[in-house]
Amino acid sequence: MYDPNTMTVSEVVTIVRNVGILGTILVAGWKARALVQPIVDFFDDLKKLMKRATRHMDIMEESMGLLLDNHLAHIGENVSKVAHHQVRASLLEQASYAESEAAAPEAVAESPTDGQDLQV
Repeated sequence: MYDPNTMTVSEVVTIVRNVGILGTILVAGWKARALVQPIVDFFDDLKKLMKRATRHMDIMEESMGLLLDNHLAHIGENVSKVAHHQVRASLLEQASYAESEAAAPEAVAESPTDGQDLQV
C-alpha cells in the first residue's frame, strides 16, 4: 500500500513531475479541442445541409411527378384547343410588323385588337 511516511524526496519529485505531465496533456487536449471544434461544426452543418437538400429534392421530384402526370396533359389539351381558334396574320400584316420592328426594335409590339380575344 501507499505509505506517505516512507516517501523519499525523489518519489515526491516523480509524483510532481507525473502530475505536471498529466496536467500538460489535459490542457493541450482541451486547447486542441478548441482548434478542432470549428472543423467538427462545419461537417455537422454540412450533414444538416445534405439532409435538407435531400428533402428538398424529394419534394421537387414529387411535385414534378404531379406536374407531368396531371397538369401537362390538361395544358396540352388547352393548347391544342387554342391553336385551332388562333387567327393568323396575313402576309401584308406580317410585312408591316417586320417593318415596324425594324424601325423601332425596342418598341413592344401591340396586338391589333388591343387585348380583345378573337373568335372564329
